[in-house]
Amino acid sequence: MRLRLARTTELRYEPNSKKVSTDKTFTFMRNGNLLEGDGFVSDVDFTNIVVERPRGVEGREGGAGGLLPGQ
Repeated sequence: MRLRLARTTELRYEPNSKKVSTDKTFTFMRNGNLLEGDGFVSDVDFTNIVVERPRGVEGREGGAGGLLPGQ
């Protein structure tokens, strides 16, 4: 799994819990899927991500493809 954080205006690191987070809008590209949301909390490897108000597109990077479930 390849995850790339493409864009956010603020990213915080919590050294005690080893978590990264933001409460700002963000964009991830993951395995060719675009994922956006209004904040997230994750481990530093981005293997356990909890997203606030997720939205995204399944398919190629750049947003071509179908909507993710629940949209």
